[in-house]
Amino acid sequence: MKKTIALILCLIMCLSLLSACGGKTETPPADTSGGKTEAPPADTSGAKTEAPTSNTSGENAQSGTFGDDISGQPEPQETTKYAETVTYLFSDSVGVINARVPAGDGATHNNTCRMIYDTLYLTKADGTTEPMLATSYETEDYQTWTFHLRDDVKFHNGDKFTAKDVVYTWKTAIEATGTAAETYSWGYVVDAKVIDDYTVELKTAEPYNALLFNLGIDVGGIINERAINEDPVAGYYVGTGAYKITEFSPNDVIKFERNDDYWGELPPTKYMEWKNVPEASTRAIMVQNGTAQLSGIAGTDIPLFEGDDNFGIHTVIAGSSMSLMFNFNDPICGDINFRKAVAYAIDREELAIFALGALANPVYDGTIWGCDTPYKNESIQPITQDLDK
Repeated sequence: MKKTIALILCLIMCLSLLSACGGKTETPPADTSGGKTEAPPADTSGAKTEAPTSNTSGENAQSGTFGDDISGQPEPQETTKYAETVTYLFSDSVGVINARVPAGDGATHNNTCRMIYDTLYLTKADGTTEPMLATSYETEDYQTWTFHLRDDVKFHNGDKFTAKDVVYTWKTAIEATGTAAETYSWGYVVDAKVIDDYTVELKTAEPYNALLFNLGIDVGGIINERAINEDPVAGYYVGTGAYKITEFSPNDVIKFERNDDYWGELPPTKYMEWKNVPEASTRAIMVQNGTAQLSGIAGTDIPLFEGDDNFGIHTVIAGSSMSLMFNFNDPICGDINFRKAVAYAIDREELAIFALGALANPVYDGTIWGCDTPYKNESIQPITQDLDK
């Protein structure tokens, strides 16, 4: 479990690196005056690569330590160098890149979707959203939504992005019942209609205030109809995102190249190579010897990199939900007093520590999870263990 959580944290870190246009390293000019400078090695030597902690901030972390210049000469000017290629190691297998088939799910698959697709709105790490392919929206009842779209976006194959692509994306998702695209993202929409080339109307079955959140996750990316009609497999690699897929070997390697026609800010890293390496110990060795620059590592391998200025270790607190569900049609489970009794009996902290060990960091700010919506009840208090109750 510790290895699993460490991997999840580092996958989030990887997504942060990619979405925020790559890690930033700073290397000073050569100091021939005796001044001390410490710079990370080149990107093929196990260099320190630091990723921002937010996958939507657009900020790049800095690395490099600069000592005092003891020669009396002016401090050298800091310069920024970006790696041309970054190799990332992941542990879960990716057999297909398509959120409309049952196998099209999982951490690395969904991170791949974020690399190659854009969404109408972008769901950020803190649960809030911001415009992406849509510039704005309007709704009076949280059931009928009108989205205004960007008019300067092209797919990787050169096609212009329009409202028709949004409707096509929705239609293919809801037809793929039970898949990630339908379950997590587009399944909440019951109708989609083109108003004009850059205006689309979406409807939900009932008022649903979390629609932006669902449309903004990675598997909600906009796909291209012509590309899929021409190639039902590789057509799903075509999106409007900042990177294009140049090679995909299932369960092995995914290679990306920067989309230089991207409508947004271009990432500084031109090439990304993701390799499937299941063994955590092997991944740690590959990072140490410079075969890769970025990887999720097991918690037990952290000491290998601590104190080494050539590496940066980044951790974040990740949310993980554990669910206990009740059948409301059952006469006992349907009684709210019974459900409250169960809630008062549970020691959440003990369960978290049992499941996650030293990595557990239970935080309880309420009993109902929800994104930042107008209807969220912020006053609900946590139910803590009380065996008498």
